[in-house]
Amino acid sequence: MINLSILFFSLITGLLWIKAPAEFPEHLKSTSIAKLKEGDSLILYQCNVVPLKEQELVLASGQKIKMKAKDQFVSLTEKIKIQLVNSTYVFKHYSSPTTYYPNKKFAYLKMVEKPYWEFKLDKDTIMPFSDVLLVAAYEKKCLSINEYDFKVVESNSPQLIVNGRKISEQYRLKEKLILSNVLSVMKK
Repeated sequence: MINLSILFFSLITGLLWIKAPAEFPEHLKSTSIAKLKEGDSLILYQCNVVPLKEQELVLASGQKIKMKAKDQFVSLTEKIKIQLVNSTYVFKHYSSPTTYYPNKKFAYLKMVEKPYWEFKLDKDTIMPFSDVLLVAAYEKKCLSINEYDFKVVESNSPQLIVNGRKISEQYRLKEKLILSNVLSVMKK
């Protein structure tokens, strides 16, 4: 009987964990994710610059040539879609094999997504509310951008583009903090 009670309690606790609580803390209520209404979604594009260490080219003959890069960088872009469905946050993570576009200049992401960016779905799951709060806190750490023409260089801070029904903003961070590295939903 005790084991059955523990199982029932675990099940109920797990269900409560999935459902979003009614309130965000006061300091996070102004964030985009806190303002989501039922059925709304946010699209987040996270761009960051990484050094290009080494490349391997494969010729038509099958010969492989290793090329070392010197002071070259590429930008990586992740796409995250967060949708509020039945008081639950549905999380979808996409990655793109493209390292030069769409984000040669980060500002391009404010435009309509192009098919050649080839975003592929990596993860589709329920987002715990603790991660929802992290996204809100992350947005609060962001700074508005007043310069939109970035070269892909090591000193670029990560960029975050937030697109939703009532928002289309581009932000930067002072820290080299990548959203997908801090979300528990990405570690499962």
